[in-house]
Amino acid sequence: MPITDHQREQRKKRLGASDAAAVLGVSPWSTAFDVWAEKTGRALDGPPLDKDAVWIGNNVEGPLLDWAAEQTGATIKKNQYRVHKTAPLHANHDALDIDFGASNIGFEAKTSGMIWHSAADDWGDPDIDPESVPAHVLTQCYHQMAVSDLRRVYVPALIKGRRQLYCVERDDGMVDEIVKRECEWWDKYVVGDVRPPDSAPSESMIRRLKWEPESVVAVGGREGGLVSTWVVRREQRLEAEKSEEEAKANLLALLDGNEAMTFDGHAITYRPTETRRLDQSKLKTDHPDVWRDCQKTTTSRTLRYHPKGL
Repeated sequence: MPITDHQREQRKKRLGASDAAAVLGVSPWSTAFDVWAEKTGRALDGPPLDKDAVWIGNNVEGPLLDWAAEQTGATIKKNQYRVHKTAPLHANHDALDIDFGASNIGFEAKTSGMIWHSAADDWGDPDIDPESVPAHVLTQCYHQMAVSDLRRVYVPALIKGRRQLYCVERDDGMVDEIVKRECEWWDKYVVGDVRPPDSAPSESMIRRLKWEPESVVAVGGREGGLVSTWVVRREQRLEAEKSEEEAKANLLALLDGNEAMTFDGHAITYRPTETRRLDQSKLKTDHPDVWRDCQKTTTSRTLRYHPKGL
């Protein structure tokens, strides 16, 4: 379910269930670096939820929870926030059994196969194995168990248009191990303000990182090796691109004016493709006011290599 602004602010102070998956290296979307950057104030706030995410939360996950409650006989209360008694952990539960003290049951709704970041094939058959959920979901469930002392988490999921109900039972050993590793990670990297080793920012986090204008940092040793690795890979990419362009030119010469070529059951085509683009020069000349009003300034960053230094 979509979280509130207050819950989003609280996430900066503790590790949540989705953070646990990233810290333990099983998240499909976030990395340990992402979590560290958020918790230490190195990242800008994430973009607001897009309309599709809000729609899914309101129109899919809510009914999924209602269906799961009906299937299990539970009476649920949705969107519940809890904090661990001693550890720097918290959880945004999609729902908890309203008779919480007696049942200790949570609910975590999921959708897969509906949106671009889905991984529907990672889900098993709940009739064969009720706990056959992806690793990041299993980690989230164990984290929630630790925070709210749950004995069970039901996972109602809509997978490729079909409702499935999974059930993750508490494993004290796994719960204790996850709490231990999360606390150690928090103390070492967040409290200690040390960048997690062997973890890089995700593509979405790179766009959110804060950058200090005109600042310079000196690195050496292992970090210097990372610089060398990037420079070498960049040169390899440029050489590969050059080689590809040469091969492409040879193929075009081989086509000899034909739009297609066959070989060993394969084919190469070189046919025209029509595209429509805005004629900036014509717009500027014929409608200068519109051209000026429609301009916008954007800023982007480019990683460059300076072999002779700054």
